[in-house]
Amino acid sequence: MKNDRDLMRRIQRARVVVVRFGTVVEAGLSREWTETVTDEPEWLALRDPLSTMRDESSAVSIESISNLLECIGSLLDLWDEEPMGSTYYPYKSAELIELHCRMVTRDLPDNAPVGLDEWLGRFARHVDWQMTKSGIELEVPQYFTALEESLKAKERQLNGANEAAFHTAMAASREAAPRYVDALRSALTDSRGPR
Repeated sequence: MKNDRDLMRRIQRARVVVVRFGTVVEAGLSREWTETVTDEPEWLALRDPLSTMRDESSAVSIESISNLLECIGSLLDLWDEEPMGSTYYPYKSAELIELHCRMVTRDLPDNAPVGLDEWLGRFARHVDWQMTKSGIELEVPQYFTALEESLKAKERQLNGANEAAFHTAMAASREAAPRYVDALRSALTDSRGPR
């Protein structure tokens, strides 16, 4: 029973991350990202697992996670190295989803040299850096870093059984997703459109 609960906790955590960063992956923030992935069969196949993961009433199994992991991994493999510029954000968002799926399937050890919270923090710090670089002032300095810290507190309540904690974490992640997208869209768009 403990192993089942641990697996459900891991799945819950992955689902919370998918709600937040799947939105960034799909947002069309980067012309290069969009042009590279659009005709790939994995891009079309990605829609169903993302939708299932976001729907709190849907049951998500380890097979669902494996399907999502396969789609995301194939998309990430389209790049030989980590992209720069606006493509960095959907790429890194996809990578965050991949890492969390690997945590569920146990392809990522619990004692990995860089933990999942650190990867999330690094992404948030990079978004804060992009805001500063673009001259966009948010409500508070280091807004996204603080946002991830608050989300981490909610995600620590996930235990695989407490449905209220899961709904709370999903709602908070759902609220954070458009904040990321809107801020990045503002920072990455100039008069010619997305870069």
